[in-house]
Amino acid sequence: MTCRAAVSLCRHAMKIGHALRLLAVLLLFAIVRPAMAAQSPACVPSSSTPSITLPATSLSPNQANGLIGSPGTVSVTFDCSKPFLTDQNYADNFSLLTGNLAPFDTTTVPPGGSGGIMFTTNLPGIEVQLTAAQVQASSGNNGPNGAPGWQMGSISCISYTQSTNNWYCTPANTMAVTFTAQLVKTGSVTPGIGTVNSINLLQFFDQDIYILNAQCAPWGCFTSNPRTASPTNIGTLSLNPVTVSVTACSVVIDPTVVTLPTISTSALTGVGSTTGKQPFNVQLSCPAGANLYVTLATSNPQAGTTGVIAPTTGSGYAQNVGVQLLKSDGATPVSFGTAISEGTTTNGIMNLPFYAQYYQTGTSASAGNVTATATYTLTYQ
Repeated sequence: MTCRAAVSLCRHAMKIGHALRLLAVLLLFAIVRPAMAAQSPACVPSSSTPSITLPATSLSPNQANGLIGSPGTVSVTFDCSKPFLTDQNYADNFSLLTGNLAPFDTTTVPPGGSGGIMFTTNLPGIEVQLTAAQVQASSGNNGPNGAPGWQMGSISCISYTQSTNNWYCTPANTMAVTFTAQLVKTGSVTPGIGTVNSINLLQFFDQDIYILNAQCAPWGCFTSNPRTASPTNIGTLSLNPVTVSVTACSVVIDPTVVTLPTISTSALTGVGSTTGKQPFNVQLSCPAGANLYVTLATSNPQAGTTGVIAPTTGSGYAQNVGVQLLKSDGATPVSFGTAISEGTTTNGIMNLPFYAQYYQTGTSASAGNVTATATYTLTYQ
């Protein structure tokens, strides 16, 4: 009886020892990974608010549909190694997505055969083409939760053990994406100067598929089923405002040279006196409906006067004799640099009449040649 009791007690002690060893292994796991892994922090873009700037663009109403102006680009680098090193996951697969696209046009084929997305703007007949590299921009249902957008790429990070020195990410720790935008004429445009308003083109998202780390030991890890986290918004790509000028008229007669009559210096009777008035005309061909303005300017204005181009100095030139420009009434001097309203254009030929005349600028006018240079600029509002 005593011996049996001793044997029974021995077996009981062995069971206890086995339980203690099992407990020690469980404690080892707890010490190795004290915290349960979860969704990783999001990848970090080099800028969370990148924007694309396009230069001011001019076009004519009858210009063919297609790309207009010059493109603008911006590059964004996404770093996914930083969030991986701050979580306790065995592995993270970071999918970098675009979503929340601005209103886009699915009926117009992107020009140039390069694909991309055609975003609508506030100006009729003007859209914005967005392309991307490495993966081309697309409005298919590949964004977060199946929404319109595309996957820019992915970065997968994995840890062999709990050591922060024993990990890697593929294809690299970071990924650079370049976005290019350009205006596109897609239909009829209204003559004048307009502005494409700023557009929040899209947002960046990071969607993490991760594997928990709770089953890791120093000699390796036993993976569990991957878990998919909710997409995280990490930035917004925008287009800055763009000025678009639709030139309504073409020049039919360009008065590059206006010849004033030959006069005698006696016709000029003192400072401010004028003579030899000569009409000239800028002739245009215009569509109807544009508000037309013309601005005259010179690099050599006569101080203290209105509309007078200062005399050209040097051998052979008349002294103290300049040229004054007048508006269509033949009496009102032109204010250089100030736009003159010519009213609303009509369909067909439109004439802009002006006058030029000699103007005495000093107390004594002498004989010689008189030359003057001015420019005119047409604008539409």
